[in-house]
Parts: sequence; C-alpha cells; structure tokens
Amino acid sequence: MKFFNPDYQPALSKAVSEFELQTSTELVVIVTKRSHDYANIAWTAAAICTLIVFSLFMWLEYQFFDDHIYLGTVLTFCLVFALVYAIAPLKKLFTNQKNREHFCQTAAYALFAEQGLYKTKGHTGMLVYVSLFEKSVSIVADRAITDAFGEKGLANIRQEFLDIFKQNEAAPALLKVIQKISPTFAQALPRQADDEDELSNSVPHFLHGGFGAKTFRVKKS
Repeated sequence: MKFFNPDYQPALSKAVSEFELQTSTELVVIVTKRSHDYANIAWTAAAICTLIVFSLFMWLEYQFFDDHIYLGTVLTFCLVFALVYAIAPLKKLFTNQKNREHFCQTAAYALFAEQGLYKTKGHTGMLVYVSLFEKSVSIVADRAITDAFGEKGLANIRQEFLDIFKQNEAAPALLKVIQKISPTFAQALPRQADDEDELSNSVPHFLHGGFGAKTFRVKKS
C-alpha cells in the first residue's frame, strides 16, 4: 500500500476517525511528496559548476573560440540546474538533513496557520505533517495538547511517526502509529460529551514549491 494510492486515503481517514472517537484531540494528517522545491539548491549548484567550467576555459592551454566559451558556460548552467532541480538524489547531495527538516517544519507551521487548526474551542488541534522526500515528520499542536504532553512527550510522539521510515512500507506503518498513540491521547485528553468535529472534513490538495509536491489532507468523512 502506497501513500498516494486511491485506496489509501479512505484507510487513513478511517484511522483518524477512530482516533478522534477516543480523544478530544482534533487530528489532521497531511502527507506530502516534498516540502520545498529546492530551486535555491539548483541555482547554487549551477552557479558553482558554471564557474568551474568557465575557469577551465580560461586556464587550459587549449585555444577556445569565444562562442565555445559562451555556449559552454550557458549550457553548463542550464544542464546542471535542470538535473539538480529534477533529480531527487542530487538535491539530497547538495543539502543536509538539518536543512531538509527545516523546510518540513516551516511548511507544517504554515499549513497549521493557513488551515486554521488553532481555532478549535478547546485548543486541541494537532497537525501531523509527513514529508516523504525529506523523510521527516513535523507535529504542530495547539495549547491544550502541549500542556498535556509537554515538549518531551510530543518529541516522543514525533519519534513514533519518524520510525515509519525505518519500515519496509511507510504507508501502512503510519496507520499503525495512529492506532498505537490513540490510548495515550485518550488518557491525556479524553473525549468529552460535548466534543464536536470543529475542523473541515474536506480533503483539499496543496501544492508546495512547484511541480510534484502534491499533498492531501485527511479528516473524518
């Protein structure tokens, strides 16, 4: 089972629904192919490679014509930019995990604010943002949840989600983690009689940073 298969979205929606039947936490799960387009990395790599090629034209003893130097530098820039922008392993080559996690966290906080997940009456909204390219997970929780679990508790929960990338298939592992943490949330924030679904049940699609960054948001149907 893969994240973007048609049959996965209903399975994830069901897992979220079952989770919310036990706790007052309003859970939103977002899965994205990537959190950033890394165009800045492609620009940097292209500029460095172009400078190297231009320097070779200048230093080598071979006599190059002006049009060779011009076309060579222009083609180098365009080719390197296109390759780094289009090929995921090259993006990882020019970045580190800390940078990739930063982009993941930034996107998570932006979506938390954009989708109004902070507007629940009990301040119980929580976003689990899973970014596949970065192999990272960001959790953004409202005040009631941070008060109940603290930074250390939320860090432990985040680690549970991060461990899905250690499994052979991350998609079904994500469902299992949601089921696994349900009793913990039920104990810390038990469902109240007057709890209601305050967040939108729609499943919008987002685009972040260019092509291929499709995401989906899952809530109870």
